[in-house]
Amino acid sequence: MSAPGPRHRDKLPWLRGVWIFIGLVLTVGGNLLQPFAWLPWLGGQTLAIQSSWQVGAVLFTACMGGKTIGAIAQIGYLVLGLSGFGVFWEGGGFDYVRSPSFGYLLGFVPGAWICGHQVYRRAPTLEHLAFGCGCGWVTIHLCGAAYVVLSHLTRWGEVGPLLERYSLNIAPGQLLMICAVTVLAWLLRKVLMY
Repeated sequence: MSAPGPRHRDKLPWLRGVWIFIGLVLTVGGNLLQPFAWLPWLGGQTLAIQSSWQVGAVLFTACMGGKTIGAIAQIGYLVLGLSGFGVFWEGGGFDYVRSPSFGYLLGFVPGAWICGHQVYRRAPTLEHLAFGCGCGWVTIHLCGAAYVVLSHLTRWGEVGPLLERYSLNIAPGQLLMICAVTVLAWLLRKVLMY
């Protein structure tokens, strides 16, 4: 049985703009923070995760706002970065399209759309939210991998090391973030009655 979209968002159109802004701020801010894991079984040590919170911000925005809001927030992020603001990992500006990592940033748009689409097809259970986040995450990495292959064809770099750097090395951290985003979105959607 399909669950309806967010009731509050539909009744208050201005709330869409608020969620788009929140998604944009979270994506920009997520680039600045490095996640970590607290390991109580190892004497309370912390482990730095090789990633950033950006992908988590993309998926969280889609889980809370839906497919359109998630995608629009990421389009805004790309426009902001390509306009010259240093919001991307290695700066900003239109020349960033020559970076092999730009494909992952492009993947934020369809990744957010697919995540939001999957999440709002059914009731917001942990399983459905995790599945939607997983679909969005896979989409981001497929877009990024396709761009890396394109970069190889245009002599920007070698495929193997780039895929290792931008996908394989950060995948464990991003999978942990999917778990955190799933639980946080589930809790907030319960509180906000989405």
